[in-house]
Amino acid sequence: MAEDPEQLRRVLERAWWIAGPTASGKSQLGMLLAQALDAEIISVDSMQVYRGLDIGTAKPSHADQQQVRHHLIDVADLHEPFDAAAFRRLALEAALEIDRRGKPILFCGGTGFYFQALLQGVGEGPSGDPMLRAHLRQWDDEQLKEKLRDLDPEAYQRIDLQNPRKVIRALEVVGSQAGLLPILRLIGPNPCPLGVAGAGSSTAPLNNSMSALFSGSMKCSVMDGLRKRGS
Repeated sequence: MAEDPEQLRRVLERAWWIAGPTASGKSQLGMLLAQALDAEIISVDSMQVYRGLDIGTAKPSHADQQQVRHHLIDVADLHEPFDAAAFRRLALEAALEIDRRGKPILFCGGTGFYFQALLQGVGEGPSGDPMLRAHLRQWDDEQLKEKLRDLDPEAYQRIDLQNPRKVIRALEVVGSQAGLLPILRLIGPNPCPLGVAGAGSSTAPLNNSMSALFSGSMKCSVMDGLRKRGS
């Protein structure tokens, strides 16, 4: 898509924006605002883009998507390279399409790199890194989880940590978006810790919400699995 800077500026200036940490209530607020404005939601979330990555990602329910149209949900397979550039391209296409239909646009999510890509653009770079994936597969599960916790605490809280493939994919995502791919290729599982800075309120008040979110998702997953086995 050839970008028209003036058109994009106009569309983004008219859009509504909600950003916040995991379990802060932004999704519920987004639904209420979208219904009040008759808007459509563009998800700004690095995990909700993946098909099959449902537990712990707080994807909008089928009922929510029936009430309010959502975009950038389940648009990529886990094995597909998907970085901030891919997100920007799809999100802007969705925004322009919504705008052409005369509907308000609501960007809602918690992935800072994606918000930055929308507002500031992204540099050219590779979409995936097979070398990094091969390197990370040499680490054991605990080392992978520890590195993800250091680099992206939000993703660490949300994804299925018992699935090494999903942990590796999350490391690929944050490494690509933060420009850490060369570092991750070179370091071992236990290097000197890398510092990651971020803005926001303390996550302590979110513990109860996170527990409720995970418990509800896990119950649904278990029940679905039992139904499938019984059928």
